[in-house]
Amino acid sequence: MPDSVSDRAARSSLWIGGVVLVLALLGGWFFIGFVSQTGDRLERQRVQSLAGTAAAMLDPEQVAALRGRPDDAGTAAFVAVRSQLKRLHAANPDFRFVYLMRPVADKPDQLVFLADAEPVDSPDYSAPGDVYDGPSTVLLRAYRSGLPAFEEPAHDRWGYWVTSLAPIKNPRTGAVVAVLGMDINADSWIANIERYRAFAFVITSLLVALVLLFTLGLQLQNKFAAREALAQKRLEERLRELSATDGLTMVANRRTFDEVIEREWHRAMRTHEPLSLLMADIDLFKPYNDIYGHIAGDHCLQQVAAAISDCAKRSGDLVARYGGEEFAVILPRTDEAAAREIAEKIRERVEALAITHAGNPKSGRVTISLGISTRVPPQAADFVGLMESADQALYRAKEGGRNAVAS
Repeated sequence: MPDSVSDRAARSSLWIGGVVLVLALLGGWFFIGFVSQTGDRLERQRVQSLAGTAAAMLDPEQVAALRGRPDDAGTAAFVAVRSQLKRLHAANPDFRFVYLMRPVADKPDQLVFLADAEPVDSPDYSAPGDVYDGPSTVLLRAYRSGLPAFEEPAHDRWGYWVTSLAPIKNPRTGAVVAVLGMDINADSWIANIERYRAFAFVITSLLVALVLLFTLGLQLQNKFAAREALAQKRLEERLRELSATDGLTMVANRRTFDEVIEREWHRAMRTHEPLSLLMADIDLFKPYNDIYGHIAGDHCLQQVAAAISDCAKRSGDLVARYGGEEFAVILPRTDEAAAREIAEKIRERVEALAITHAGNPKSGRVTISLGISTRVPPQAADFVGLMESADQALYRAKEGGRNAVAS
């Protein structure tokens, strides 16, 4: 009889624990959704508020004086408006591009640039009268409605962006004279939203873990020590997972690289598929740090890491910070031709960042050199040969004049 009561009590506590766990999971699901939506709303409000404040600082009469033609350049109104845009750009570092647009008078569905905050010699600069060939639906809606707008992540020839739009109105008539656009890199925007979701996920995970520990405590008091050891192991695994990322560039760190290269090597040995490795090094990075300082150097590393990551997004690809200004890219199931194509894409993408580098006399901007090595195990004895070969190729790229790819 006592055993029967004990069994019933155990089953009862198990049911209670199960119900609490289900409620925690449902509550956690709702909480994650709520925090994600709240984060998205707050981020939208933040950038729209910045764009609205920036629009209020522009002189509507000077903006209205711009005709959206090449001969606007050099006029007093254009110089004044562009100067204001450049100040706004400098005061709002979150925004990559700041510009004014307006529909063409005889082509109401076509937008042209009135003024752009980019340097005139920048490849991203849009002169007055240049036709905008990117997504224009939201821009036109903001112009016609006179209401602020937010454009979801979209691609154009300048990159991948989210855009905050604010109409510029004539204070006397209320008519819209132009639309101020302020672009943020979409990857950075999405990363901000993901941080809200990650926060909610961690809180939910902790809640679920507490419920599980409560249920296990009711059911397995005699195994408490073993459960505590298991929890400790899970905590260590979580810490190990968190330690797998380079804190500055947010790509994999050297430890993760070492683990993945060994794992992919053994996988390639089993499947007899090629494994390629790219070793990349920012050209003349020490002079860059000496000239611009370590804060600028850190920002440069982040931009280069993001550019490399954009070019190696396939399943299984891994971008890692190998050390200092050197990066490594592991490309499973990739032959030399495909690896070279990816390497060239990375080199072009980094050069296209147009990061000024007075210490690079050849190009005047930050560039990168890459070495390629491809093996089909067991062609080489082990993966160390793959790494040494890629490093030697990188040396040849450097010796060949930098801003190059070698194999």
